[in-house]
Amino acid sequence: MEDLISVLLHSVNQVHTFHLQTKSFAEHKALNEYYDSVGDLADKLAEAYQGKYGILNYKNVSKIEKYESKETLIQYFDKIIKIIE
Repeated sequence: MEDLISVLLHSVNQVHTFHLQTKSFAEHKALNEYYDSVGDLADKLAEAYQGKYGILNYKNVSKIEKYESKETLIQYFDKIIKIIE
C-alpha cells in the first residue's frame, strides 16, 4: 500500500507538470481532470488504510519528468496502470 499511495501522490505532481507543459488544449483539460481528482482519491484511500493499519511510511518515487510529446503521456500512464494492477 505504501508503494501504491506514494506513486499516486507523486503522479498528481507529475501530471500537473505535464498539464502545464503541453501545448494541446485537449491534453491540458484531460490532465487537469486527472490531478484534480486523483489527489483526493489517494488521500481518502490512504486515510482509510491508515485508520485500520497505522501510518504508512511513504517512499520517494522518482523525479518529475519533462513533457516531450503525447507518447510521453502514454508511456507515463502505462507505467502507472502497471503499478496499480
